[in-house]
Amino acid sequence: MKTNVKERDIERSDNFAESTFKIKNSAKAFQILSDGLYSDKIKAIIRELSCNAYDAHIEAGTTDKKFDIFLPTNYDHTFYIRDYGTGLSKNDLENIYTTYFESTKESSNDVVGCLGLGSKSPFSYVSMFTVTSYFNGKQYVYSAFVNEMWVPSITLIDEDDTEEENGIKVQFAVKKDDFRQFAYKAQEVFRYFDSAPNFIGNKVSIEKQGYTVKNDYWGLASGRYSQSLAVMGNVAYPVNLDKVDLSNNEKKIINNFSIDMFFNIGDLSVAASREGLSYNEGTTKAIVDRVQLVIKNEKDRVENTLDSMECYWDACVWMQKERQTNRIVNLLFENSKLQYEGRDLEKVLSVPRKTHKDENGNSVNSLILSRMSLISRWDTKEHKNASDVSKSEVVWMLAPIDKCKFFINDCTTRHRMRVKSYLSKNDKTSNVFLIKSADDKLIEELIGHLGIIKSKVTLLSDIELPKRKHNKRSKGSAIGHLVEMNWQASGLYESGRYWKTIQEDDDFDIEDGGFYVPINRWKVIHNDEELPPREMLCTINSIYSRIMDSKNPPVYGIKKAKIDLLKKNPKWINWLDHAQKVIKDYSLKPSVFKELQVHSNSRNFDYESLESLFNNVSHFSSLKNVDDSGKIVGSAFLNDCECSILKEIAERYDAGNENTVKQAKGVTRKLLNFIKSGKSILTEKEVKNLYKYSNRHQVLMSLFFKKYPFLKNTWSTTRTRDGISNMLRYVNAIINYDLILTEQEGEGK
Repeated sequence: MKTNVKERDIERSDNFAESTFKIKNSAKAFQILSDGLYSDKIKAIIRELSCNAYDAHIEAGTTDKKFDIFLPTNYDHTFYIRDYGTGLSKNDLENIYTTYFESTKESSNDVVGCLGLGSKSPFSYVSMFTVTSYFNGKQYVYSAFVNEMWVPSITLIDEDDTEEENGIKVQFAVKKDDFRQFAYKAQEVFRYFDSAPNFIGNKVSIEKQGYTVKNDYWGLASGRYSQSLAVMGNVAYPVNLDKVDLSNNEKKIINNFSIDMFFNIGDLSVAASREGLSYNEGTTKAIVDRVQLVIKNEKDRVENTLDSMECYWDACVWMQKERQTNRIVNLLFENSKLQYEGRDLEKVLSVPRKTHKDENGNSVNSLILSRMSLISRWDTKEHKNASDVSKSEVVWMLAPIDKCKFFINDCTTRHRMRVKSYLSKNDKTSNVFLIKSADDKLIEELIGHLGIIKSKVTLLSDIELPKRKHNKRSKGSAIGHLVEMNWQASGLYESGRYWKTIQEDDDFDIEDGGFYVPINRWKVIHNDEELPPREMLCTINSIYSRIMDSKNPPVYGIKKAKIDLLKKNPKWINWLDHAQKVIKDYSLKPSVFKELQVHSNSRNFDYESLESLFNNVSHFSSLKNVDDSGKIVGSAFLNDCECSILKEIAERYDAGNENTVKQAKGVTRKLLNFIKSGKSILTEKEVKNLYKYSNRHQVLMSLFFKKYPFLKNTWSTTRTRDGISNMLRYVNAIINYDLILTEQEGEGK
């Protein structure tokens, strides 16, 4: 990158003797430039070496090839970056590569580097690293190290012929505690790179920054809040607003939104650490110009898009979507009304009330707008959720929404079936509005008021009706004895309010079958006992819906005396029998049953001093589970432990913690309470098995402290890593001692 250093005109009053300032070649200077330059050393190393690799590929014309980066693993503690650029000759390595502020990139804005500091960044983390140059058939291996005077030095340790492609490889060892940091920082660095490198070793995935709005100059970042960045040459720099001369409105936009501003290499000056910008005159002007461009672009885009809309309704819909997804628009137009063809865009439109007097002198509505929408309900044929249409709802205020259709309701009956037929053939529509009036002029006025294109509003009668299913009651039919369960009444005490009559226009055919329950005086009959629906049906359905991850299916009640009328049709299934079997099968799954066992007694489990031990293990990096710090199983501590009793206790401890998380969802609690109530169909033996888990816990704790009595009161001992290690040695020593005794007894026999 070209450096913006301009010559200055200086006026001298006389021929005074003058001398220039100098930088002393000292350990202090090198320490500042190597170790003291970066606040985030690991990120700096990855960023600087990766930028150098990127530049090398540009200079060599190998941008179609990815450079390699090896992230450390438990099996290989190495970190290295290997590019496939031009490589460096022996002379360049020993004279240019090793010289601070010496760079071959100061004359081009095609590359990122220019300061001659990034290649020395490994010295901020290690005192020695290896540099290998593959150059025109030769391989030069150098060791870069800090000598006894604390001055960075370099020495050639190997020179040989090679068939490797040209390029540079920088390599060093990483501390084990920093493995995750290297992986995490790599994900941060490469988030803004044009393309991710070729990962070797720990192969992390790179999530590129996403945008809700984006062009060549800026983007509104998603997943990040109130942090604006200047992106240049694969590196994102935070923007310090205190250093930039912006208006209050401009600052408000940058402060409130996560805007990424894209700059060409050389547009901005960067700090020596490349962790921030250098706010000189050129940099501040470039940022101010870009912020003003953001505002202008957005205003122009919004106004041009609104002008291209077909109608007022579409303009309102688009604007509402824009306000929900693009917060800049809200701020830009918070104090002004946007318009479409001279009319203000509204979030909510009112339906004018028009009334007239009927023959009895009562006021009735002359104009009605009603809405129907797609809902999900239980399909009695397929026994699964399917799409249906809600009942008609009169609206006087409505927000302009997408995916809707307007009809003039010129039908006297079966309008719901017509809407359902239309929606079944138009899956992109989810809401239907029906305009009903005997006065065509009022209909026309409402269409104009809503800003809808008149030609797109059609007659409801134009929709072809499906063949009607007749639910006529015949001799021996159960149709007159059925009522539908009203799930919306859940929680009410009056049993009668849980049932509703099947209406003439309901999509119901007795031949299709479904779920039924026997009832008497509105109460559910279960095992010859009459129970209110809220005590039996609601409980079962709540558990069932959570297990099946589905909404409430339609359930029909029928008098006990008329059940035989349904039993003639095998498609009718007793809901209680069906749901109870599903609940039992689910409860007896090994994973679920174990969870029920843990939860049934988890409040009574006492791990005594071992609970303190397990909590403390999770706090020490050398002892905890590196894959899941909340678990004891899989931890370095338990892997080194030879006591099977302690391992089983640890498994139960982890299971209890997992159950605590799942318990918050309420599935386990509801299921367990239902089983304890005696209303489930689990056998007495199966219910008793729930409590075996608790009994086993008491046995394990007793065995452990009988074998290791000194650990009965060790709360303070296990607070430190050394204390835990000593305790582990004590446990393993007892195990080994028992093994020796067993072997000796075997030999004696």
